[in-house]
Order: sequence, then structure tokens, then C-alpha cells
Amino acid sequence: FESCLSFCGIADTLTAIAISVGEDIFAFSVPRIATVETYRLTALRPVDTALFSPKLSPFIQTYIQNSVSPVLNPRAVLEQVYPQGHLY
Repeated sequence: FESCLSFCGIADTLTAIAISVGEDIFAFSVPRIATVETYRLTALRPVDTALFSPKLSPFIQTYIQNSVSPVLNPRAVLEQVYPQGHLY
């Protein structure tokens, strides 16, 4: 694994992001995170089909009004990655 990271030019450190739905956990790593933002719950809006591609809509739970940043639906993401149900 370490040799792959060096070969691929990935940084010495990675940040892991985990999504947990019930007993299932899906994790992935990224070389860096630019920012972590906080928002008030009042900034969340229902999905507007005019803002997002129909292919993405099933994976979006809501969006943040001022930035139009989607908030993913973790269950929909997990079901797409692992359609049989459990990740293990």
C-alpha cells in the first residue's frame, strides 16, 4: 500500500472520511481537505430538480441555500456502492 502511495504521487498523509448508516460503514480517503464548513440547519433546502442533474438527484438529501452545495444522502450512496446491502 505504501509503495502505491509513493508511486501514485499521493502525499504522505491522507484524511479518511467515513459514512455510517446503521451497521454499515463506507470509508474513503482523500489527500487533503480544503475547508470544513458549518451551516445552520435553516440554510438547508429541499432538493430542487432544476439545480441538479437527474442522475445526481437520488444521492442528494438536501442542499445548502447560499452555496448550492449538495448534502449527500448517505444511505443512497451506500446502496449504490454496495447494492447487496451490507458492506462486508
